[in-house]
Amino acid sequence: MKKSYAIPVLKVMEGLFLLIKLNFLMLLTTLLGVVIFGFFPSLNAAITVTKTWLAGESDKPFVKTYMESFKKNFLRSNMYGWLCFLPMRL
Repeated sequence: MKKSYAIPVLKVMEGLFLLIKLNFLMLLTTLLGVVIFGFFPSLNAAITVTKTWLAGESDKPFVKTYMESFKKNFLRSNMYGWLCFLPMRL
């Protein structure tokens, strides 16, 4: 009996497609946040979505999870992000 390689290839392609969508969403929210205020919250939201995927909760809608995390942690992630980033620039 021949071994089918279609299923693993489809899983890899699905994972790549999800990463492309996540990167596009991160770029979009970074630009909407005028780069300065959007980078750290979008990075935080992308990490949150990635953690849910790795935890096996891939059935959750990722755009909803992303936007909830982006809005919920907007001020906190900007504050901590800039507090960590600015001393490195001095």
